[in-house]
Amino acid sequence: MVIDVKTSVEINAPPKKVSAFVFDPLNEPKWAYSIERVELLTPPPVTLGSRIRRTGHVAGQRLEFTLEITRFEPENALNMKSVDSPFEIGVEYTLTTLDGEKTLVELLLRLDTWQNRATETFAKPLIYKNLEHSLTRLKQTLEKEQKTA
Repeated sequence: MVIDVKTSVEINAPPKKVSAFVFDPLNEPKWAYSIERVELLTPPPVTLGSRIRRTGHVAGQRLEFTLEITRFEPENALNMKSVDSPFEIGVEYTLTTLDGEKTLVELLLRLDTWQNRATETFAKPLIYKNLEHSLTRLKQTLEKEQKTA
């Protein structure tokens, strides 16, 4: 069963600044709610084909998984898919310029859990809550930096 969860946030910072922060996986523990550690498995800079190992906790369970970047458009989009994970994961970030100095960040998380509708009923609200919390932290982090810059 595939579960798609999509959310977005408007950030009062220019796309160049937002993309530099969001598209650097090493920043994820600073804002992504369930991610505790990120390791680059390929040499920097991050680009198409780069691999990233994420470690974190979801619903009290420790998870470690490897993602590969499948789409990379600096300042616009970054997509990743799992290559080593207990289930299939897809992550899509899309950035859109608003009024020149604001950025809309859209985040889509796609999970194929090989489970049933009951799993979707439980998991989707939890995932949505985690993504909303992550994007709120992202907004706070970048807007705080924007004010001090």
